[in-house]
Amino acid sequence: SVRAGYSHLVNNNYEDYLEVSKEDYDRGDYFLEVVGDSMMNARIHDGDHVLIKQTPHVQSGDIAVVLLRNEEVTIKRVVIKKDLLILGAANPDYETQYFSPSEVNELPVTIIGKVLLVRVEF
Repeated sequence: SVRAGYSHLVNNNYEDYLEVSKEDYDRGDYFLEVVGDSMMNARIHDGDHVLIKQTPHVQSGDIAVVLLRNEEVTIKRVVIKKDLLILGAANPDYETQYFSPSEVNELPVTIIGKVLLVRVEF
């Protein structure tokens, strides 16, 4: 699972398997279940599943799964500026986080994957 918020510890337990199309299988690497509501205005809601392409690099403006301090995982919009990495929520109730290049290296802040799609089940 991945937290759409903050303070969600990394957990490598597999909870379930999802049936996917051949196209999704070829595009992405795994699904994560979203926990929380910080990305709700990006149409990513609590309980949705996001398809992730594992990669340490994303374009500025992409939504990504980010590992903070090697222990907390979150899903946020990543904005990359010359001297700043910004993790933005899509819910005004959550603060935007700003990281300098030294903080990115020292904490560390690690991009672990790009969100490709949201799977909603009714």
